[in-house]
Amino acid sequence: MRRLVMILVMGLLFNTIYYDFDPTEVSVACGVIFSTVMFLYMGQSPHLPVYMMNREIFYKQRGANLYRTSSYVLASSMSQIPLSLAEMIVFGTLVHWMCGFTAEVGLFIIFELIVLLSNLVMGMWFFFLATACSHKNIMTPLCMMSILIFIFAGSIAVLMGSTGAGKTTLMDVIAGRKPGGKIAGKIMLNGYEASDLAIRRCTGYCEQMDVYSEAATIREALAFSSFLRQDASISYAKKYDLIDECIEILGLEDITK
Repeated sequence: MRRLVMILVMGLLFNTIYYDFDPTEVSVACGVIFSTVMFLYMGQSPHLPVYMMNREIFYKQRGANLYRTSSYVLASSMSQIPLSLAEMIVFGTLVHWMCGFTAEVGLFIIFELIVLLSNLVMGMWFFFLATACSHKNIMTPLCMMSILIFIFAGSIAVLMGSTGAGKTTLMDVIAGRKPGGKIAGKIMLNGYEASDLAIRRCTGYCEQMDVYSEAATIREALAFSSFLRQDASISYAKKYDLIDECIEILGLEDITK
């Protein structure tokens, strides 16, 4: 019941944000669909600790030959369908009709099926993680490793999560500022694997805290970082040349004269 109440409240909140949007705005329509699916995706994550706790009961009952493994998996999968159907009806109906999607029964059914399948697929994915991992401390890193991030030009991507979820760590890895630990994966830029130089040239990275003094000019702040970050064997002339190059890349010549 609490889950359905949350679905109802979130559906109403979605409607206040996207109420009667313009269907010709493709980016807004994609945002509504993405937000809907992502909300249902993340709504399945609280089931992970429940699945892990149920494993001990499952091992004990299976050892007593009360049922087969296939029966347990099938029963666990089927038990998620009624709740997913209820979430589909409540959340999908609110979002489809109040946000302003095309008012056709056929398209409404397709939308509801997408919502239902997304909910079931993510539920089964978390169930698989809980069964495939030997311990709960392994389960959470695997969840983080299964995330793909796509950032399109001209758009804003927002990373949301609880404290300690790894948002800052992920951004540090993408920006090339996390050399320690074991890092695996690829960073693609326009379909090609991006080098560290390409990432530095086309992206900017802002810390969570302002580490520069308000009394320092832009050139002084760059000089401060240049002299601290580079090796002492590099000459002063090369360091100043790098400062001028950074100012030119950022297009700040007019305000650093």
